[in-house]
Amino acid sequence: MKINKKWLKENRRYFVSFVLCLTLVIALLITANSKSQSVQNIDTSEKIKDVSESLFSTSSQLSDIQEELNKKIESVEQLKKEAKAAENVINLSSEQISAIQEMLHEEFDSNNKTSTVQSIAINAVFFVLGFVLNYLIAKIRKGSS
Repeated sequence: MKINKKWLKENRRYFVSFVLCLTLVIALLITANSKSQSVQNIDTSEKIKDVSESLFSTSSQLSDIQEELNKKIESVEQLKKEAKAAENVINLSSEQISAIQEMLHEEFDSNNKTSTVQSIAINAVFFVLGFVLNYLIAKIRKGSS
């Protein structure tokens, strides 16, 4: 390829303008590409950050759910124990039920007798105390008059 020197001299300023414009366009393309890459890098790092935060939040929510499940499991186990105890009570024979009723009746009777004796003793103490105080107050009034 042969370069025409005459044409180059005549159109030199157009050629320089063309080269400058071409350089400017290439520089703009490179700058735009690097900006899009940095924006892409920023977008990617932001996305990674968002995903990390989302994973952390999900992880904490999962641990909360696991704690709730453990509490529910413990509650279910307790209810199973209570149901088994209730089932044992239901399956008692009539002899066992009458024996339990008799024991409870005796216990209540003995507690009732003890409670009655204590009540009578306390009432007697306060009766005597009231009588003595009334007698002393009457003497004090007679003595001061």
